[in-house]
Amino acid sequence: MRSFIIFLSITLLAGLFISSCGKDSRDIDPVFQPYVDMFFEEAQLRGLDMKEEDYSFSVNFGEAVAGGVCYYLGNRIEINEFAWSVYPELSKQFLIFHELGHCLLDRRHDNQVLYNGECKSLMKGTEENECRRNIFNNGVWREYYLDELFDEDTPLPSWYTSELFTEIQEVLFEVTDSLDHSIAIDCGITDPNTNIEFEAIFEDWEKSDRISLEWSDQKIVCGTDRVSIMNRSNDVRYYLEGVNFKNDTNIRFVRKEGFDYYIVDQAVIHMEEAQDNSVQYPRMGRTSTSTNAPKILMSMSVGLL
Repeated sequence: MRSFIIFLSITLLAGLFISSCGKDSRDIDPVFQPYVDMFFEEAQLRGLDMKEEDYSFSVNFGEAVAGGVCYYLGNRIEINEFAWSVYPELSKQFLIFHELGHCLLDRRHDNQVLYNGECKSLMKGTEENECRRNIFNNGVWREYYLDELFDEDTPLPSWYTSELFTEIQEVLFEVTDSLDHSIAIDCGITDPNTNIEFEAIFEDWEKSDRISLEWSDQKIVCGTDRVSIMNRSNDVRYYLEGVNFKNDTNIRFVRKEGFDYYIVDQAVIHMEEAQDNSVQYPRMGRTSTSTNAPKILMSMSVGLL
């Protein structure tokens, strides 16, 4: 009789476990529902027949040490509430997509690094942290990362490059100056679709100096071992650390066929779709932590491609 009772108990428990994993079992905090909806919408845009009602999973606040975690047993996702409260919108999207990638797409962490230092995949884990995800660059980078999320064999986009060759068709101006602080030049270009190249060569500057090339509402800043791309309000959109600058540092900005390329000492450090602003007023500037820092010889040229 005892063996019968034990068998019956195990059978009932197994039935409950199977029932809890059925396709109609979902528990999603309303805070996360818009992001879950977005995940399935992006899947369908890429030709995948994925519907929320076909999956059993949960997304709720929990005790996750990192931003979030997927427990494969039961497809249970827990999100760290504090991390969620401080994440910007794109980070929230990518966090939910990353965890759903684990639980629903059976993706594991992918820590591959592209040749310019960017992460190959949105499935980048925390085991290594050498690569950079362009999650704050909406548009083409977001599209690439979502393509790769749903298909890990997605090739690199055609605009991704480690080298950029250009041919100047018309030189607008060239100037050489001993740069004490900054100079500004009106290049007279206002069409955001113009293909143009700015090149500045800073000579004999020290690692403690901070040098910037600015145009419109953008600037690229070099100092110590870091390159930062930001707006005039100093909101950093992208940065790269561990850069070994030369004594004569060459900085280029190229806008070509709808994409912006940022180049330091001949290396393309970042590329993105062209920012929606006009190209005008290139300025070169420098500041230094040294009160007796020597002036920097700067050569500047601007030309149409």
